[in-house]
Amino acid sequence: MSAEIKKGALEVADLIWNVAVVYKNEQVAKVKWVGGALQGGFNDKATVGQIVFDAILSMFPIAGEATAVRDLTAVIIKMIDDGEEAKIVLNWVTVVLCLLPIVPVFGGVAKGIGMLLVTVLNDVTRAEEIAKAIVSFLRKMGYGDPVKFLKELNFSKYQPAVLNGFNQAIDRLKQGSVFITKHMTLPENVQNWLIKLPPKLDQLSQLASKMIPQAIKELNVALDKVRTHLTTHMNEKGIKIGGVTTKAKVNEARLVSQSALKIASKGHTPATLEHYKHKEGWSDLRDRPEDLPNGDKFYPTIASFSSKAPITPEILKAGSRNPIFRVVEQAGPRNTGPFWAEKMSENGWLWRLYCAVKGAWSKNGAYVTLDHIPTIEEMRKLGITVPDGWDGLRIWRGKIAEQLDNESNVEKGIQATNILLPGGDIQLFINFWDPHNAPVAEYIKKVIKEKPTNWADAEIPLTTDVIVNYLTKHEQSAKIVSEGRTSRTVSASGRAVVSPNQSDQQQ
Repeated sequence: MSAEIKKGALEVADLIWNVAVVYKNEQVAKVKWVGGALQGGFNDKATVGQIVFDAILSMFPIAGEATAVRDLTAVIIKMIDDGEEAKIVLNWVTVVLCLLPIVPVFGGVAKGIGMLLVTVLNDVTRAEEIAKAIVSFLRKMGYGDPVKFLKELNFSKYQPAVLNGFNQAIDRLKQGSVFITKHMTLPENVQNWLIKLPPKLDQLSQLASKMIPQAIKELNVALDKVRTHLTTHMNEKGIKIGGVTTKAKVNEARLVSQSALKIASKGHTPATLEHYKHKEGWSDLRDRPEDLPNGDKFYPTIASFSSKAPITPEILKAGSRNPIFRVVEQAGPRNTGPFWAEKMSENGWLWRLYCAVKGAWSKNGAYVTLDHIPTIEEMRKLGITVPDGWDGLRIWRGKIAEQLDNESNVEKGIQATNILLPGGDIQLFINFWDPHNAPVAEYIKKVIKEKPTNWADAEIPLTTDVIVNYLTKHEQSAKIVSEGRTSRTVSASGRAVVSPNQSDQQQ
């Protein structure tokens, strides 16, 4: 079982436990699961989650939809738990987006566009901004003529597949709940809730025939608003939709990011497979490639490195005292995430720009420091299992690839700026899931605590004038550094592995 699927199954189990009800004097009161000892063992909880999760996951024709399964289960449970939630169209939009990947070939792309359109549903004034983001997304996905694709896109044609998919999901949830109640001994509140689940799911299924078409209609309305902005922009440039391709592409590029023309690229384009040479014993950066529509393979981790510098395998030896740093979010920090830096950034802007950290990837707020690589003896004293002869962390080292800040995150309140983040700082990729590095992951969890960054300037401004002037001055200072007249520090990483198909990393 992959780590992603295991995590998703446990999250589904949490959802079920958290809404399970207790019956007292025929009154229903919600209770939350508080530790396995209170209302059932951890294994029972995990098994319930796995049964439900696997039942729905098998609907999807491609791997990597663990997030869709979790989100679909969450919104279904939310709507059956509160009838008012079932009347909210935006919840049904979430259902549609979760189920689009079951549509072969274009479903995943339609989902990515739909997730961006949710921003327009919440705030119509951002339609122009989302038009830029969608064009950028389609280009990244390998579509040479995004304007034509958007012109032809109609969410209504996916309606039969989505309705069918929803009914399948409901049936599988019903079957899973019946199986669980017949074959497992569970806490009484969980057992009672699961017994009452099937009729509630039937009611939701009946409502779906009305609400899913309404949700799809809302997505099409938002899409029309985006197309209107796109058409207006093209007409202002004297180009008809479907006209001369070369001119259209030039203007699409301007539409995607006028800011990118202001912040110059340093040439740190994403590395490709030809820049990578694997070394036995190190984690494989070719893992989990994705298929692009043009038939090519995309390697997300390799692409996080710059093509201007080698990607080298190295060992941070046990006991070595060269500290490494990682910027994390204050809410739910991932202290054992894969991207680290050799030095801590001076401020939020330099972190965003030279580590190329999109606003949607991380809000920062804290950082962790591994001030030395622990020895075998240190870790064993903490009860951590370490094999004899363990020599240190096995990492990949290189420079950071540039990124376009073209992703929004509605939940975090992050708006895409379409500013070019030039990258270029050193990054260390450390796969803590690799058994060789796993002991240090345990050490970090036991010993390392977050500290606040206290950055007031980590948000990317929507206009680039101030930031361009700042960069110009900083680069002049960097030139002085290279001449040995002063010294400054640079860079720490809080980045995410990102692929063209993504919109919840959730790192």
